[in-house]
Amino acid sequence: MRIGVFVCHCGTNIAATVDSHGIAERAAELKDVVHTEDVMYTCSEPGQAGIQRAIREKGLTRVVVAACSPQMHEVTFRRCVEDAGLNPHLFEMANIREHCSWIHDDKALATEKAYEIVKMAVAKVRTAEPLFPHEVDVNKDVLVIGGGVAGIQVALDLADAGLKVTIVERESTIGGTMARLDKTFPTIDCSACILTPRMVDAAHHENIDIMAFSEVDRVQGYVGNFVVDIKRKAAMVDWTRCIGCELCVQKCPSHGPDRFNAGLAETKAIYIPFPQAVPKRAVIQTDYCRWFQQGKCR
Repeated sequence: MRIGVFVCHCGTNIAATVDSHGIAERAAELKDVVHTEDVMYTCSEPGQAGIQRAIREKGLTRVVVAACSPQMHEVTFRRCVEDAGLNPHLFEMANIREHCSWIHDDKALATEKAYEIVKMAVAKVRTAEPLFPHEVDVNKDVLVIGGGVAGIQVALDLADAGLKVTIVERESTIGGTMARLDKTFPTIDCSACILTPRMVDAAHHENIDIMAFSEVDRVQGYVGNFVVDIKRKAAMVDWTRCIGCELCVQKCPSHGPDRFNAGLAETKAIYIPFPQAVPKRAVIQTDYCRWFQQGKCR
């Protein structure tokens, strides 16, 4: 293994409070380091050319650049070492500017801290392995977990963009907390007037499938290729035949807590949460249903 370390001055951004030359000299003593340099601007064309020349002439198999934030120039230096024939993932960047020089005014202290950052980067790159990109098929279908107003809106936006969307909602209707509100702050607009048209739009959108009274049980896979197991809870009502007429609610003799109203009132053992529910399907609370508890319904 042959590691090269390049320490940037970044003009005076780093060199004003960090001894870049001294760090380069000390880094030469680290294990597996065979080449070190301090460079005025490593990101400049001459700076990158120097790194590439060292890779070829010194046979470097790993590279550490001590400079600014990886967010700024990591892609730059990965491309630089790749052009010199080195796998870009055998490169490591040590941030001695934002993490060190810019936040210290004691040069001796800052220099010592910067050297420790370089040591860590060298230790890390020593364990690096080459990585190679490859392409995989991507499933662009979207799963939205939660059918509140945010979930409904994002589902509508994605569906309008042509993506297939599934909304999973643990309650028997979408709408979430907003469906329980009378007004919205700060405009004091009617909550239902804002929410229910979106609920209806989601229910009738050709690209949206609503799985109400369901919960995500397990998520496997990776970005673009997730496999999700969804557990549908037992409503004890055949939703393929239920039309939401509420005759069963009117006839039911048993009462139970109204979950939609946070248990502050009672509802029937079989219930539909609210008149604008989507989907408008009945659910039986088996703990309060006489048929399930006593085997009779009168």
